Amino acid sequence: MSDKISSVLHDATISVVTVDWARAVVTVRLTLCDDGTPEAELVVTGFTDVQLPRREPWGPSVSVNEATVSTDPLLGKQLHLQLQSGDILRVEAASIAFIRSDRPGAVVL
Repeated sequence: MSDKISSVLHDATISVVTVDWARAVVTVRLTLCDDGTPEAELVVTGFTDVQLPRREPWGPSVSVNEATVSTDPLLGKQLHLQLQSGDILRVEAASIAFIRSDRPGAVVL
């Protein structure tokens, strides 16, 4: 699934990242590069660690270069979004869902 999500999210633009501390939910809102530039969300629930650096070592950018989702037996699901700025957003959580505005339902990653 990591290869598939990376190809879908490559060049997507991140518009908003929200952290709902009380509910332990991180939401990443994106605009995809598909036909019609649909909106999408990554909804990460039950998070235990969130890293949102904004150092921009490659220069400013809000576009995704690469996305990976993996599962660690001890840490749970891990989402890594490498931006074209060189920053890597990391979230460890119980579950990760991908929701597109142009398609019904969510895909659990």
